[in-house]
Amino acid sequence: MDSNDRKKILRQLGIEDDGSYRIDPDSGKLQKRNMYDKWDDTGTKIDSESGKIQERTMYDTYDDTRRRIDSDGTIQDRGIYPNYEKTGTRIDPDGTIRKRNMYDVYEDTGFRVEKETGKIQKRNTYGHYEDKIDE
Repeated sequence: MDSNDRKKILRQLGIEDDGSYRIDPDSGKLQKRNMYDKWDDTGTKIDSESGKIQERTMYDTYDDTRRRIDSDGTIQDRGIYPNYEKTGTRIDPDGTIRKRNMYDVYEDTGFRVEKETGKIQKRNTYGHYEDKIDE
């Protein structure tokens, strides 16, 4: 898996640049760590009931995007009709983010959503996970 594949997977979750991110366990909001070591909302959240990925509007409400995370962790895009199609990416119950390969098998991407904190982490060359994403 090359760098472009990893960037595409992160964009599916609303991550556009380098930094430390988490999904707030209470609100489902995607947050980025600021220079004061505090968490700032990015304007994206995951609705806990429907799994829909939502964006904040200028009225401080959230509108659904065309993407959701279904009950088995698969990231899906809404098609032409109201049904959803798999994107080839899923989040396992342990938080591992996987990408489907050409043999229809899900491979580890080296990213995970840490269960306790909701941090999106990248595995380093030693097999340990780090909070900072720098693709």
